[in-house]
Amino acid sequence: MVFLVAYSKISHKKMNAMLHKEKGIGGKTKKILKIAGILMAGIFIGAVIMNLLHMYVRSTYRQTIQIEFINEQEVLAARSIRNDDKLGAVLHRWAVEEAGSLEGFRIFRKDKQHKDTDMSFLLPFYLLSSKVMWSSQEAGIDKGSKIVEGINRGKLAVALESIGEKEEANRQWARATTLTRKKSTEDTRALVLRLLEQDKTSAYLELERAILR
Repeated sequence: MVFLVAYSKISHKKMNAMLHKEKGIGGKTKKILKIAGILMAGIFIGAVIMNLLHMYVRSTYRQTIQIEFINEQEVLAARSIRNDDKLGAVLHRWAVEEAGSLEGFRIFRKDKQHKDTDMSFLLPFYLLSSKVMWSSQEAGIDKGSKIVEGINRGKLAVALESIGEKEEANRQWARATTLTRKKSTEDTRALVLRLLEQDKTSAYLELERAILR
């Protein structure tokens, strides 16, 4: 009987010790979860504040790019004049005028479209998803970019020919042929002329109205 009572007391003490230990572990777990919750809330609030700040300064960032672009074109125009490159001087001066004009390049205008973009809270997430998508297709994009550049140089060559700048046009055709990997300049010309014809279709005109709205 005495043995049972003693064993009962010992078991009771062990049980209390175990319960106390479990309470201690439970308390530590709750404390860790509480701290983690505070940290997560802080990170979330900080991210929201940074995004709001980013929304506030987006238009200023565009203006900074505009100023850098104008400065670069001014310098290139001056260099073209020193090198007696009249066409280059005209193109760079024209770019300066378009970049600084209220009716010039749309990317630098202070219109409703840009205000909507600047005030979009989800823009960073859209840009992040675009970056991930482009990164996964980087090799294909690089190859495609060269072909697009070649086609654009071909279109430029056509425009240069129309104003009598045959020498510069020939340089652009040569570069376009290399970039598009065509066998000859005539093959490149045929491709470019076909694409220029598409600019007259109703589908393209609809796209033009949408972009220039």
